[in-house]
This record gives sequence, C-alpha cells and structure tokens, in this order.
Amino acid sequence: MSYPTAQKYVNVLESSRLVFRLPGYQFGAVKRQIKSNKYYFSDVSIASSLGVDLSAGQRLELFVISELEKRRKLGRFKCDGFHFFESEKGSEIDVVIDEGRQVTLIEIKNTERPSSKDMRTLKSFELKKRARLRRILITHANSFFDSEGVEHWPVTSLCGYL
Repeated sequence: MSYPTAQKYVNVLESSRLVFRLPGYQFGAVKRQIKSNKYYFSDVSIASSLGVDLSAGQRLELFVISELEKRRKLGRFKCDGFHFFESEKGSEIDVVIDEGRQVTLIEIKNTERPSSKDMRTLKSFELKKRARLRRILITHANSFFDSEGVEHWPVTSLCGYL
C-alpha cells in the first residue's frame, strides 16, 4: 500500500473518531508540527475487534491513553491535545499534558513493582519553560506512593483521579 493511500485510511479513521493522534512534544510550536505522530485507537475494544495482536503492556498503554483522551474531550484537561516525548537517545514518555502553567508527564508500565529504571526517563526530563512539572508513573501497583519525585498511581484508580 502506498503512503498516500495509507494516509487516506488514517484520515478516515481519525475523522470517524476511531483513532486519534499524539504528536511529538517539542518546546516550540513549529518543531511540534515537524515531529511524527503516534496513532491510538479510541478504545481497546476497537483494536481487539480488528484482530490487532497487542501485548499486555501495549493493551495497558492503549487503555490508559484512550481513557485520558476521553477525559480531555470532556474538559478535564486544559489543553487542545496530548503529546508523547522522545529524547535524542530514543527514550520515550508515553503522554505529555501541557496545560500552560503545569506540564504533566505520564509513563505507563505493565508491572506491579516499578523499578528506578522505569522512572529514568521521567526523572531526566527537563522543562525549558516556567511551569510546574509533575511526573506520574501508572502501573499495576496496589497503592499510591511517591518515589524520587515521581508519583506512582495504580491503574485501577485512573477513573477517580484523572
């Protein structure tokens, strides 16, 4: 399939709201337009019904990001959309929520016991503008706790707190 044809299919899926995009996060609006996008199904069940084979980690990431997007559309977040961040070394942060005075970084890990390695990219992210920086790691852990400046949230609490 050619790139223009694939792009047309993606545009149809996006206009029908079956998928949505997360552009790459950069500190300037022009650079944000240049970065490539990531696309996510609006609901995990869409991917399942299409027979898309996802690992447990991919399913969890899709679930969390699609739930965040639903809440954004309902006005829970004061931003036009979410982003993802990729460092020059290739490390990624799953979701960046830039609400002007506060930037929230969210990393999603399919584990009950997060390690310091799971927090490395969150901790190394530096903001180049004046805003409060909040770091959240969403996992299968059973309780909320803070560790090394990172808030740990159980995925089961997602609906109540975001």
